[in-house]
Amino acid sequence: TTPSGIQPGDVQLDAVTCLNSHFCAAAGDVGLPNENESRGLVETLSGGSWVPSVATQQADVPLTSVACATTSLCAADGVTTDSSSANSLGGWGNVLATFSKGHLSDEMAPLPRGSTYKPHPLDPPTVACPPGGPCTAALEYYDSHGLRQVLVETLWAGGWAPTQAPVPLPADAGGSSEPSIVAGSAACATSTYCALVGIYALGIDGMASNAGFIDVWSQGHWATVEVQQDSALGELTMVSCPTVGWCVAVGPTGFVEQAPGA
Repeated sequence: TTPSGIQPGDVQLDAVTCLNSHFCAAAGDVGLPNENESRGLVETLSGGSWVPSVATQQADVPLTSVACATTSLCAADGVTTDSSSANSLGGWGNVLATFSKGHLSDEMAPLPRGSTYKPHPLDPPTVACPPGGPCTAALEYYDSHGLRQVLVETLWAGGWAPTQAPVPLPADAGGSSEPSIVAGSAACATSTYCALVGIYALGIDGMASNAGFIDVWSQGHWATVEVQQDSALGELTMVSCPTVGWCVAVGPTGFVEQAPGA
């Protein structure tokens, strides 16, 4: 359904999720009439009809990932190219959108003190919501020392809260201009068990090469699951967790990594 006053050609949808055959949510962006900018858009299917909700706070944000915990709580995220965005670096910044009880709100992703957003959106951010919540988003940022890190944003009752994800050692901490850590995707089996995968620079004998990593949220904290050395070089970009204690991650080289255990 096109929002009021918007031409159909000005609407783009990039992600979709369904809780069941009666409720779905799609996310993207909509170009505003007579303005050279766009806004985030979430369309929800309920009662057989699609209802659009347009975000109002952040400009030029195509929402590229969406997930729903319940029919009244969904989360989406994307990257803004608006150079006026607060705390953004070089005009880029991660944006988190919350669809709650029929209302869509968006905000710049909160960061730890002294941190900045990553300068280029090499990979779209991802968001995951287990049944009932809370929702989790996997982002990237530069910490207070200028080192690229993976950031986990968790949607609690009071809003989004940031946590730095652990990365296996030995990792390249040289702070080079090249990406040293890239978040892949997140998945949750329940509200107490999630997994995050990505790519980081593995430092061996002074040489750096890309390797995959798996972080698991269990028992109230994030911990790194050891990845076999030979398989780590395959890189990991997507993960699925059908049950607590068992996830499968894949990467562009065709490698599959199983992560059993909590």
